[in-house]
Amino acid sequence: MQPYPIILQPVFINQPWGGFHLQSLFSFAGQEPVGEAWLLSACKDIHSMILNGMLAGKDLTDIQSMTSEWFGFEKSRSFPLVIKILDTGQNQPVFVHFNDRKQSGLTDSSQINTKFWYILEADQGASVYYGHTAQSKSEFRGMIQQAEWEQLFMRKQVHPGDFFYIPSGMVHGLGKGIVALEVQQSDAASFRLHEPNTGNQNREDIDATDYTIEFEDVLKQINYPSRLPDVQPYKWKQGNTHLTRFVSSDYFIVEKWEIHDSIQTSTERKFRFGFVIDGAGELIAANNTILLTRGKVFLLPASLGEFELRGQLSVFMVYLPR
Repeated sequence: MQPYPIILQPVFINQPWGGFHLQSLFSFAGQEPVGEAWLLSACKDIHSMILNGMLAGKDLTDIQSMTSEWFGFEKSRSFPLVIKILDTGQNQPVFVHFNDRKQSGLTDSSQINTKFWYILEADQGASVYYGHTAQSKSEFRGMIQQAEWEQLFMRKQVHPGDFFYIPSGMVHGLGKGIVALEVQQSDAASFRLHEPNTGNQNREDIDATDYTIEFEDVLKQINYPSRLPDVQPYKWKQGNTHLTRFVSSDYFIVEKWEIHDSIQTSTERKFRFGFVIDGAGELIAANNTILLTRGKVFLLPASLGEFELRGQLSVFMVYLPR
């Protein structure tokens, strides 16, 4: 099948810590707090559905089962990324993701989990949990047992435009009053260390999403001491388009394109995910012209080749390093 640019339908998930900003961003009505908009996913029960063209009504797993050319990797490989927008009306739980499966004793073969956040909106005084103060596993254990949450978890005040690279093994969580883009590896396994909204304390074990695991095994997943990544953005200009690369890791590349007229480039045999955060314009590729507006989610197949983005708009682009 001839590749073409596809439009994806976000999947909205209610969360007890969710807010009401996503209704405006994606132009839908709702009375319940929505914590997550899954923009790109082919994991478990959440599959991104295609809205346009010959594949309308199918999802990413359907495409992956048909051809490897669209995504640029083998059909047998699990889809590598999950991309969401998060809206925190209340504090999110504090998490840590797998750092070393061998130490945990788990046999699941999927990848460890690395994340990226970009702060789209933030209330005054909003903050994130990012790292911890313990110098060793024994100190971390003791502070957990004494429920010294505020002393243990490092908090950083945030503003729109801030970004965070979160390697596996790093303690993290979004505070209330934040709307953030989240890019992560598709492994959903995570450990919930603390529920700030309920004040859980003195727990003998810690919740593990999708796994039952003992407290001591959770401690093995955390980095001691907590080392904050030194990630600097790289900025350049192509014509009238200003581009910023926030992170280029072994797992994903995240860029923001601020387009003031047009940009023409190629997929370079790697699928490209796009999310319009502001403005309006057009996506032109493979004899297709697609209107782009705020909140639009699109995917460019690896085999698509040349494409053009035209208009006055800001777009996040995410793709694999190889």
